[in-house]
Amino acid sequence: MTFFGKRGFQTVFQSRNAECGLACLTMIARYHGQSVDLATLRQTAPMSNRGMSLRDLIDAAPMAGLACRPVRCDLAAVKRLRLPAILHWRFNHFVVVTKVDGDMFEIHDPALGPQTVDAASVSRAFTGIAVELEVSNPLTGQLPNRGIRLADLWRLAREQKGMMARLAFLSLFVQALELSGPLFFQLLIDRAVLSQSIPILLLITGIFCGVAFFSAFARYSRSGAAMRIIRVLDLQLSAALSRRLMALPFDFFLARSPQDILQRIRAIRPVRELASAELVETIFDAVGMLVLSVVIILYSFPLWLVMMLFSAVYLAVKLSKLGKTKNALRAQSARSSSEAGLLLENVQGVESVKLFTAEELRHVMWRNTYEELSRVDIELESYRQTDSFAGEIVITGGRIICAAIAALLVIEGTISIGMLLAIAFLQAIFFTKVRQFIDRMIDIQKIQEHLDEMAEIIDADPEPHRLASPAVAMQLTGQISVRDLSFRYSERDPLLFQHLSFDVGAGESFAITGSSGCGKSTLLRIMTGLVPPVEGAVTYDGMAPSAIGLLNLRRQLGTVLQNDSLFIGTLFQNISMFDSSADEEWVNECARLACAHEFISRMPMNYNSVISDTQGGLSGGERQRVLLARALYKRPRILLLDESSSHLDAETERQVNEALRSLTITRVLVAHREETIKLAQNRIVLGQWQAGRPVEAGGTG
Repeated sequence: MTFFGKRGFQTVFQSRNAECGLACLTMIARYHGQSVDLATLRQTAPMSNRGMSLRDLIDAAPMAGLACRPVRCDLAAVKRLRLPAILHWRFNHFVVVTKVDGDMFEIHDPALGPQTVDAASVSRAFTGIAVELEVSNPLTGQLPNRGIRLADLWRLAREQKGMMARLAFLSLFVQALELSGPLFFQLLIDRAVLSQSIPILLLITGIFCGVAFFSAFARYSRSGAAMRIIRVLDLQLSAALSRRLMALPFDFFLARSPQDILQRIRAIRPVRELASAELVETIFDAVGMLVLSVVIILYSFPLWLVMMLFSAVYLAVKLSKLGKTKNALRAQSARSSSEAGLLLENVQGVESVKLFTAEELRHVMWRNTYEELSRVDIELESYRQTDSFAGEIVITGGRIICAAIAALLVIEGTISIGMLLAIAFLQAIFFTKVRQFIDRMIDIQKIQEHLDEMAEIIDADPEPHRLASPAVAMQLTGQISVRDLSFRYSERDPLLFQHLSFDVGAGESFAITGSSGCGKSTLLRIMTGLVPPVEGAVTYDGMAPSAIGLLNLRRQLGTVLQNDSLFIGTLFQNISMFDSSADEEWVNECARLACAHEFISRMPMNYNSVISDTQGGLSGGERQRVLLARALYKRPRILLLDESSSHLDAETERQVNEALRSLTITRVLVAHREETIKLAQNRIVLGQWQAGRPVEAGGTG
């Protein structure tokens, strides 16, 4: 065992050639205090005997309780990584770097053990790909399904112990230095001016110039510490929400618009500062108020009572419109989501808008929605201005009354003129802290609305059976059995199909046909585990998806569904699904099998041509062939195709079908064209019923 920092780092040796990545994950998970062993991880994250790719490593990290961030960097940037980190090594291996000291790197190799390697050797072995890892955010793992509370955010902030301790120290230091201002003026008047002593004046001035410099430096350092904490927490919260979002079941997305989901994700922005610097500052404002109260009481207890009275009035003013402000915030969120949704629809559907000459109609619809949003914005701003105006009157009135009382005390001979100036500065600081403290406490109440928006994502149950239970590592042969399958969209809707049963043999080509709306696409979604059936089951090689694990199952399914999307990126990236260690030869071969290589080669940038679903540039048939190439890139055991050749001409469709026929994998095809249906060995016709069951048409020739 070797040690670095304050925690020990134990090397975990791989026992198989292909599990270096799992061993690295185990090492780092143990370093972070996770109860993980290689044997368990080997079962929950089964890998191919050919080795582990970066994509496999990313998929396996959550099973070790880790969140990862792959980065492309040079050797110099390795020193700036969050250590320990994983390095891609010699293009066929993974190692862990735990420490960088000058030109020497501490490397824990799961095959060779710990070693210290010089920069030249690391440069020869390091491929330029590294993976930073940290413990999966408690927001996604440990948070109960009851929404997000402020205590959860404070718990997240406390995880940054070093930075929070620094922020706390600097805040206390600034609070202490703030008290020096009133003391300076009291000493200046009582000791220097009244005694007419220039040496004392110079001494006091010099001392407090130094105090002012340290105060400014402390404020600057505190701002830097707060910024770093905000950045880390922003990344943690955003990553946690994104990870939870991606783990939610498909029907969660069907029930909500993309704009509504984005609105809930964006609710994190006003929360992030509250979870760190604002929360700390609120606490220290309260501490500062207590300290100032003690000092002011030492000067004059009645004066302190007057200050507290005006503080209570300020609090009452702020609370008076809190309920209306919360309601306006809810309305603002809803209107903002509607406005953004309409604007996005207008942009994405501009072709239909222009062809139906509906430009003015769509503009009016958006403008009406935007005007509603503007009204809510104005209402919120009016509440803020009213609060600010009333609060300013209360605070200014309080300061004037307190100054008058202090002057009266001077007249009565109770305090000196220097003490009068000190009290003037003390009450100014006190009212500033009262104002900041109450405003932040009100903001905390308002921020709950944003937390409630995020809570809908946090509260939703993640997709069940993502991992195998019990853990199994298996390669499917491709045999599929559907038994007594029934489905309806909701309890009030009629059954789309009922007691559906059929078998697909391994390597067989099977066609699903029927009229539009009879449930063909829904059936494929059920077979992928995206949509749960009302009753019945789909099994693969005699095993339910819950036994195989949805992640393991989907890795072996190649799919082209009707609503499949291309993403902003190159054709190469889309075919490889952005695999950072993609096999270029296999990408080209998949494109050839999908009859896409020829048209891609004619494009100016070939496979590096940038595309997306919204930018156009590809015809319907070209898009379908790219999607088919992407499905084949996974080397699937089962191919599920939903009218994947509907936009192809007859000759291209024939070539694609011939290419698919040459593959020794199971193919389930949803099709209308007779030419495609004839290629299937068996088929079933949905929507035609005999004795309560769908017609099984049997062999197709």
